[in-house]
Parts: sequence; structure tokens; C-alpha cells
Amino acid sequence: MDYCLNCGQCLTDCPTSVNIPGIAILAKEKLHEKKSFKISEQLLQNGKLVSQLSSTLPTVSNIALSTTPIRKMIEYSTGLDSRRNFPQFSKQFKHESSKAEKKIVLWTGCSAQYNDTEGELKNSIEIFEKLGYEVILPEWKCCNVAKITYGNIGSALPDIDFNVEVLLPYAEKNIPIIFTSASCGYAFMHEYSQFIKGNSNLDKIINASVDIHDFLYSLFLDGDFADSFEPVNARIVYHDPCHLKSQNNKYGVKDLLKIIPGLDLVEIDDSCCGIAGTFGMKKENFDLSMKIGSKLFTEIETAKPEMVLSGCGTCQIQINQGTGLEVIHPVTLLNKSFQRGI
Repeated sequence: MDYCLNCGQCLTDCPTSVNIPGIAILAKEKLHEKKSFKISEQLLQNGKLVSQLSSTLPTVSNIALSTTPIRKMIEYSTGLDSRRNFPQFSKQFKHESSKAEKKIVLWTGCSAQYNDTEGELKNSIEIFEKLGYEVILPEWKCCNVAKITYGNIGSALPDIDFNVEVLLPYAEKNIPIIFTSASCGYAFMHEYSQFIKGNSNLDKIINASVDIHDFLYSLFLDGDFADSFEPVNARIVYHDPCHLKSQNNKYGVKDLLKIIPGLDLVEIDDSCCGIAGTFGMKKENFDLSMKIGSKLFTEIETAKPEMVLSGCGTCQIQINQGTGLEVIHPVTLLNKSFQRGI
């Protein structure tokens, strides 16, 4: 059961349509009624808390996490592999929303809020403000996709209840809830409905939820973007996160990227990068994680791109570690090209 990554690929690739990840999660739930979680598993299930603390003094955190003796001590005490590249922590981002008639709720998750504030977070806000939207950043607790993956469903429920209470007023007003994070979107739009039954308020939020790329491309088809894109002359590769593919969105990221003039989007035989959220962080899984990702790394290196795009923070870490290339969120590049004034 530990080798089920909850990537969700069998939901899209397997012809039997059997929910293997759901079965594995319920099996882990039964297992951990008698068996305690390891220290590494407890730590990785509380990623938001760890990130929040680390980003209070980001410079200190980043220096500490790049120091070999400290990395070795972390490996010894927690089971997180010292060879693993850790994300850089950013100073927390403060946003003052501009009032507008059109509104969206932006849910960005841990990677954008604590690691990529100048990339995924800032550019997601800016592109909506350029389009004339008021961007609402709600109070939030972790989506708990990691706890669900480990079968720790009961522990995830208080945070999910909190998020439902915060988001419900927006859903009832038909204000879209936009997810920039593939895994957060997967948790809301797929996982919750599997394990939480009969919650009509949760159903309202799920129905109001949409992936940012899916939403932006629908705006493009409606003519909201007009002809406001400047060329970006770059050779890029796009990696589709497993949790984004499993959402079965109407429009894909590549549809959106093809809007950008001058962009050379190189097609590759895409596959799982291997990190699977917290799976590849653990010492016992690091080598397997890199082996799973090796096919993708080779595909990317053969394509010789200037940069790689992916809408998942942990995929970005893994691809950067496997190829040495810069990996950014697709919205960062899209906003760079979209030049309509705020």
C-alpha cells in the first residue's frame, strides 16, 4: 500500500475504472488504526505548518536547509532524504485587493504562498486584475491531500470543515473558486467527495471549484483576452502533473500556452515525475522516486528546452533536481505575455 502514490493515474489510464487509490487510502486508514505514523510521515502531513514557520524567517531557513550538516541532521531525525532538494522559502506576500464588479476566490496552496510568492502567487493575482476581477484571498487551512493519501482522513476533517465554512458564502454567490495548485484542486474536486458523503455545503464548493488554466482558457474563448499578448520567444516543455490530469478538466494547459505568440512548445512523451507529493521526500523512497522520473528527465533533456513549465510545486522540485532546468508555473509565463494594463 505504501507504493500507491495516490497520483490518480489509474483513474484516467486504467480501462477497469476501479478506484485503486481510494481502496489504498482506506486500507492505509485501517492499517494506521493499529500502526503509528513514522516521524517523516507526521512531518510531511503537516506541510502547511512547516512552510508557515519556515517562511517567517525565509533567509535563515534557506541557509539552514542548504547546509550539509543540518541536512544530515534532518535526515537522521526525521527520515527526509538529505539528497532531496528542498524548496526555497519566500517572505510572505501581502495583497490589497482592488474592488471590482467581477470577483473570483483564488486558492493558491502552500507552494505559491510560501515558496513561489513572486511567481505563481503574484502572477495569478495580476492576470485576474488585468482582466478586471477583484481577487479574494480567503483565510485557509491545508487542503490535506497529504493526510488523505496517508489514510489519515479523520485528522483531515477539522481543516476541511474550516475551509468549507470559509468558502461556502462565495460558492452560494456563484463566485468561482480558482485553484492554481494541481494537488489542492484534486483534493477539493475529487478526493473530498470520495470520503465525505452527504455534505451539501461541500458539494456547493466542489461545484464552484475550477482549475485556473481551465477557467482562463474559457475566458479566452469568450474574448476576454482580446489581442493583448506580446511574443515570448522561448523553447519550452510542459509537464502535466498527475493530479491535474486526473481532474478531467474541459481545457488543458497546452491550449492556454498556444495563445502566446512566439512560444516554441516542444511535445514530449510526458510521464510521472516520480516525486508524488511527499513520497519522494522520504529516504526510503528517494532512489525509487528518481528512477520513476528518469524517463521524463531524459525526454526533457532530449528536447533541449530553455525552461520547463508545470503547475505543481513538488513536480517543479523534482524536475529541477533531475534536469537542472528552471521550472515555473504556466501562469507566470502567461502573465508575462499578457500586457493589458491593470
